[in-house]
Amino acid sequence: GGGDFHSIGKQIASNPLLCPQALDAIQNASETEILETRLGEYNDDIMKLSETLMTMEMQLVDQLEEVIKDFERNISDLVSIFIENEQGLMAQCRDLENHHHEKLLEIAINTLEKIMKSEFDEEMPDDVRMLFVDKDTIVNAVNASHDIHLLKIDNREDEIITKANSWASTLIEKVHKNEITRNRDRVKEINQFIDHLHNELEAMDILEA
Repeated sequence: GGGDFHSIGKQIASNPLLCPQALDAIQNASETEILETRLGEYNDDIMKLSETLMTMEMQLVDQLEEVIKDFERNISDLVSIFIENEQGLMAQCRDLENHHHEKLLEIAINTLEKIMKSEFDEEMPDDVRMLFVDKDTIVNAVNASHDIHLLKIDNREDEIITKANSWASTLIEKVHKNEITRNRDRVKEINQFIDHLHNELEAMDILEA
């Protein structure tokens, strides 16, 4: 029996695969394989993280698109109500101007009649008195004044409407630009983060090697 053990011992000693250096090599090969497997897994994890972050950003873009559409509708409704109210006020201004015109015309004709009859004894500037030469002259002057007042009301109404619409357009445009910038920055940030993780992984691979 002792001879058998001696024979086996010789075989083990003479087997190149079982010498200490060979065992170290096997262990090292095994560790390298495990390391490569883990690095591969980490790489897969990084890719999955990248996909997850990009998917979440795309979902956020879709959600914000809906929010911005709602915001646009609300702003549009707000401007419409404002313009409607403003047009109502301007209509009241025109009514007041028409009423003022009728009263002024009535007073002017009465004043002309008094001047014609020499019954008007109040002080009057020369440029105003020049208008009271006949009925056509005074009526034309009052009508011209009325037209200028109505034109000023029209112009003011147009200016307010234009400014309101311009304010809404500028605001909506700014919201869209901000969202485009936000999205671009976020995608850039995700890409930089993923690149950083890949670089860290490569550095680990080099160190282990």
